[in-house]
Amino acid sequence: MQDQGETFLGKKLHVLDHGFVRLVDYMGSDSTVAHYASLGRAHTTTLSEEESIKECFRLNQLFPFEQSCLVFQIRLPIYVMGQLVRHRTAKLNSFSARYAKVEDYFHEPKAEELRMQSSSNKQVGTDLLNTEIAETCSQSIHKLSRWGYQEYLSLLDRGVCREQARTILPQNMYTTIFWKIDLRNLFHFLRLRLHTDAQKEIRLYAEKIGFVLSQLFPLCWKHFHEVYLSRISLSCSELALLKRLNVSF
Repeated sequence: MQDQGETFLGKKLHVLDHGFVRLVDYMGSDSTVAHYASLGRAHTTTLSEEESIKECFRLNQLFPFEQSCLVFQIRLPIYVMGQLVRHRTAKLNSFSARYAKVEDYFHEPKAEELRMQSSSNKQVGTDLLNTEIAETCSQSIHKLSRWGYQEYLSLLDRGVCREQARTILPQNMYTTIFWKIDLRNLFHFLRLRLHTDAQKEIRLYAEKIGFVLSQLFPLCWKHFHEVYLSRISLSCSELALLKRLNVSF
């Protein structure tokens, strides 16, 4: 599995228009998880690596995953980065606009990608905008992004320090971070950010991260996907209704 990891180290997986995910370091494997699972097992029954990992997910005993970790370099829009920072169990180091001039990379959604606000969910966009309206909105995003960056450069040229000039930069500007997270908390991140209710942009990053994870920890990914991504959750009232309808499981 180490050889498989080596093929991904340093390789850019492109996301959006100028973003990417790149694995820069990792520690552990399926064998590592199975080993720590066996140390914490009360019974003496010998299980295979896959059986050990499957049991961890089945019993929700996730401590064996904490011994493995991954480090990614990620370039993403500032407004998307906030959804990574939300996961405070990761360690994050980001590009500082106090020390270096910001490059002119912006996430500018194409007209056919602009979404309307959901009428039932305050957090997400759903259906696409009318084509004509979307085109003018896309032009506005492009125009304001360029204007903001040119004003930023103008402030620098007139002697304003970088830490203050950056205050006018737009939220769709790209930044670069190094993101270190253990396997247990990465699974939690993926459970949330691969969900269909997650914002599309962060979901695209989660898909790339999940792909890398599936190559480095294939057994862990297999059973994570089976237990958390492929199952259907029902409330008590929904289960009661199905029982009244004589629906069997």
